[in-house]
Amino acid sequence: MTTSTKSSTDTKQITRRDITKSWFMWWLLAETNHSFERMQGVSFGLALSPILRKVYKNSDDLKDALKRQTQFFNTNAVWGSLIPGMTIAMEEKRAQGQDIPEEAIVGTKTGLMGAVAGIGDTIDWGMWLPIILSLFIPLAKKGNGIAGIAPWMIFMVVTLMESYFLFLNFQVKCNDDNEFLIVV
Repeated sequence: MTTSTKSSTDTKQITRRDITKSWFMWWLLAETNHSFERMQGVSFGLALSPILRKVYKNSDDLKDALKRQTQFFNTNAVWGSLIPGMTIAMEEKRAQGQDIPEEAIVGTKTGLMGAVAGIGDTIDWGMWLPIILSLFIPLAKKGNGIAGIAPWMIFMVVTLMESYFLFLNFQVKCNDDNEFLIVV
């Protein structure tokens, strides 16, 4: 484990635009770059890479952070957007020189992925999709073509709004004792 050096004295390095870019990259790419070795790990690292480049000025620290974020990761892509938000908060504090071990960042990320996947898969694939599809079955029986497109468009909008949790979750900050605080 390498020790992070304080890379900046600016405590507000990450902007809302950075978060939006990271969230959109995660939302767009989470399911596109699977491998049996890392599953969504590469997509996770790619989504966080603009923020990591911004907060880690030292190339060795950046390299370590990218290695941390591309390890095995697999969760529900929509509800899993909670996890990058927490990871961003922890990486930002670590880059500012706070004593957050890399094991804590990886442990938080991997510890949440299963629970979040269980919740997200149940709500999205077990609740939302069947309800939305059932609303369009009568139209499909009548031969209306909109019944083949509209459910997927509605499902995409619903999951896009759910994924917005990254923004809300970035409001979860680490205090000086490395405890998570929800800022409202």
